[in-house]
Amino acid sequence: MTFEDLYGSIELLVFPSVLSKYFSLIKPGEIILVRGRINAREDESPKIIADYVEYAPRADKADGLSPHKHKKSAPPGLYLRICSEQSEDYRRASMITAVFEGSVPLYIRFDDNKKLMRAPKSMYVSPNDIMLEELKRLLGRDNVILID
Repeated sequence: MTFEDLYGSIELLVFPSVLSKYFSLIKPGEIILVRGRINAREDESPKIIADYVEYAPRADKADGLSPHKHKKSAPPGLYLRICSEQSEDYRRASMITAVFEGSVPLYIRFDDNKKLMRAPKSMYVSPNDIMLEELKRLLGRDNVILID
């Protein structure tokens, strides 16, 4: 299976003994915490071999991550998830963020290539409620996260 976070994705290998133990927790789209080992070979992409699975703590179960809650593993900035760089949503989101030029880093994750990119400094923003609400309306609430 594929395991994803804000930074990218990695293949997750789950052997039958582990799968049978944690089967009820492993579902598409479910947020889980996996402990395991890295399997890195020179001729292949790295993989994680799962040893243990549990539900991950959620910031706000009602409506996804709250834009004003801290996520300790990610640096401060505005994070957007967009389907692709060629999409109309990306063009519109870029127009919105351009109006609110500032000093806060902008990070964009494109679903088509599963890559997180930090936008150039010329695209940094000055987040405010108007901008955040407009981006959430365009991209969806779960696709716009502000980490202070």
